[in-house]
Amino acid sequence: MTILAHRDEQAARSRYPLFALTSVTLVSFHDIAVTGHGRPTVTIDRHGSLHVDEVRRIAHLVGFDVEIGVNARRRLEPRRYSDAA
Repeated sequence: MTILAHRDEQAARSRYPLFALTSVTLVSFHDIAVTGHGRPTVTIDRHGSLHVDEVRRIAHLVGFDVEIGVNARRRLEPRRYSDAA
């Protein structure tokens, strides 16, 4: 049973091709450390819809390094819906 769905799932998925069908990836900014490179480091607390490599790419663009938290070492499994294309 689908509880919450976009009115046009295919359009939504094609608009965000880098995101998997999982809960969101969580990035923490509340406890920022500074690396040996002198850049602030954010922590990925949950590895969900956006892959860690993409989070790193985006973070580096704005001057952050990324650390993977204990609970984010394994990516969440994609959701499976019987009515999903």
